Amino acid sequence: MVTLMHLSVNQAGGEALKYKEDFSMARERFHAFWEHEIINRVCLAVTAPRENPVPLPEPVNDEQYLTDPEYVVRLVNAQMSNTYFGGESLPATWAPGNLLYPSYGGNGKIAISTVWVEPTMDTWEEWADYQFDPQNKWIQHTLRVTRALAEDAPGKYLVGSPGVFGAMDAMSMIRGMQEFVMDLVLEERADAVRTAHLRCIEGFKFIVNAIYEAAKYNGGDAVNHPGILAPARINNWSADFSCLIGPQTFRKWLIPEMEEMARLFEFSMYHLDGPDAARHLPMILEIGELRGIQYERGFGHTVAEALPVYKQIQQAGKVQFLGVGYNEVEWVLGELDPRGLLLFTTAPNIESADALLKNAERWSAKM
Repeated sequence: MVTLMHLSVNQAGGEALKYKEDFSMARERFHAFWEHEIINRVCLAVTAPRENPVPLPEPVNDEQYLTDPEYVVRLVNAQMSNTYFGGESLPATWAPGNLLYPSYGGNGKIAISTVWVEPTMDTWEEWADYQFDPQNKWIQHTLRVTRALAEDAPGKYLVGSPGVFGAMDAMSMIRGMQEFVMDLVLEERADAVRTAHLRCIEGFKFIVNAIYEAAKYNGGDAVNHPGILAPARINNWSADFSCLIGPQTFRKWLIPEMEEMARLFEFSMYHLDGPDAARHLPMILEIGELRGIQYERGFGHTVAEALPVYKQIQQAGKVQFLGVGYNEVEWVLGELDPRGLLLFTTAPNIESADALLKNAERWSAKM
């Protein structure tokens, strides 16, 4: 039987929001989630479309879609007006995360509503001279959009951080993944890489702190992509290129980075990207300061196929979140402990969303 954590709404201190009147209760459940407790049921974020949706504003081009603060604010309000935020689904937003792809360097180009990064470093020797630029235009785009959202948000929705690529993930974009892997493996390149790595870590700290400042974070709750709330700041980062390296290289280069990232903010969540990266999980689970892991099971892989990884994360005492289909929630709750678990799903309509939340109380109590 699960342990139920009982908190009052007054303790949570939350308020109703224009796009979510029951925000206070969702806030309580998120606080319980981080403590590996539940209030009546698993932490379950379920969205559904509202009837009679308002039309979304059409961007002039891809650049406006990503970088125009006024347009992004209009788009966010329209999207939220059309969405039912059930359970722990939050009316939360942030600057488009793909703006940060070239934030450490590389040649960024906007195309098809995203940002592509072309490597700009031709030789490994250039790492020794690498300098992080806090005035990088992609960082400034991100901060301008975040400030605009923060100005518009009070009483309506939450503004937070999109999550940021880890330092080494960013280095793999500047150099190119295959070339960067060789830089990590060959010992004669280690000193130059280490110099750049330290500068990129400082750059990471600058970016995440600047985003929280732009979002008007003054202590208290914080929200992070893809809609996670915590009682203080959240650090959510990745090292997607790690699927290309072996355990020895991972331990040498990425474990020290992850330990530092996990200590940076009060709450931490690591994005483990795909089956090829999952082989590093035992090492990652050794990091005591790391509070949570999000395992991205990869395109074409089912929840059932990923279940051993989810169970491994739970058994190590880490919280986690995962996206599941509407009809998979009951099965997942029959396999995983609802404590320390956050599920994201969508429902076909509001009635179905509410029914799912009610059923989740019964399913959560079976453990």
